[in-house]
Amino acid sequence: MIYIINDEVRFNSSSNKLTSLLTSEEVILTYPAGKCLKLLLDNAYSVVSHNQFFEKVWSDSSAEVATNTLYQNISMIRRSFREISSATIFNDVIRTVPRKGFKINEEINITVLDNHHNENESVESEESEENGTHTENINKNHVAKGIFTTKNTLLIVCFFAAWGIVYISSYFFDMAFQSKSHTIKKIDAFSNYAQHPTQEGCSYFYDNKYFNSVDMLSPIIEKLQKMEVNCKIHPYIYIATNDSMSGFYAFTCSQMLNSESPNNCNSLYYKAE
Repeated sequence: MIYIINDEVRFNSSSNKLTSLLTSEEVILTYPAGKCLKLLLDNAYSVVSHNQFFEKVWSDSSAEVATNTLYQNISMIRRSFREISSATIFNDVIRTVPRKGFKINEEINITVLDNHHNENESVESEESEENGTHTENINKNHVAKGIFTTKNTLLIVCFFAAWGIVYISSYFFDMAFQSKSHTIKKIDAFSNYAQHPTQEGCSYFYDNKYFNSVDMLSPIIEKLQKMEVNCKIHPYIYIATNDSMSGFYAFTCSQMLNSESPNNCNSLYYKAE
């Protein structure tokens, strides 16, 4: 499924990729973050509860997922939008509803491109879908779903077929122009991370910006080992901090974060005394 967000950002839910339609910059979300964003977009403007996220995104997880893990994935999505767009509206794409969950900002416009083709449908339906793409506009009160049916008159079918061709043609023309006038820049949120030698089955990754030497990691790794992280289930550990934090975050994952395979991650937070 393809989602066009505010006519500026394209989200491919199959590859978990966010792409700026203005600069062609890209951000690839982790597997759970991508599924969280898809769930929010599919329920646009409605509150998605914590339980809905756990059921839809982490249903295959063998371990209990902490609420903090959900918040970290939402934070990653928000940061990714800010990385590929300077528009003010993208600072508030996802809104937190206290004690309930999260939802898409009502001021955000979303268009869904749904690729479908059914050979058994009538001639009128085939004409309306000859470009293989059906566009749906989501407004504040209603999320349109499904495929344009054959119950509509031939006139309406032809109108939408023509409109779809013009829309898709202009979209690909614009993308072709941008690919010539811009150098595609792929943004990796973990590009600054270096790998620490594997210890007891765990591979540690840390941000060079905040950890200037491997020696700085030793006390952190010792604290993580005391937390009894299971390296057989979550062997990849990403350590993050910033200037305003008095401790650190650790993301423990079953796969590397740049992998496109399904990933099960938990987050830990240690606050320095």
